[in-house]
Amino acid sequence: MEEKNTLSPKTVLMMAFTTGVVVANLNFIQPIEGLIANDFNISKASVGVLAMLTQLGYAFGLLCSSSRWGISSIATS
Repeated sequence: MEEKNTLSPKTVLMMAFTTGVVVANLNFIQPIEGLIANDFNISKASVGVLAMLTQLGYAFGLLCSSSRWGISSIATS
């Protein structure tokens, strides 16, 4: 008999909430980039590049984890 692995609704809700918080955290900097630049006496372009690098790092991590550990096959089964 084959055992089917499923996630409970509470686990799915927790994962969805956590993912939302992580993605929101990556984007919260955008409206306050000017304030950060003024407080640290650096250019707005530098702050924008740092925000972009953070988001690219997140995307790179998603790409690596999905291809290395087969996350895409788990999501589609």
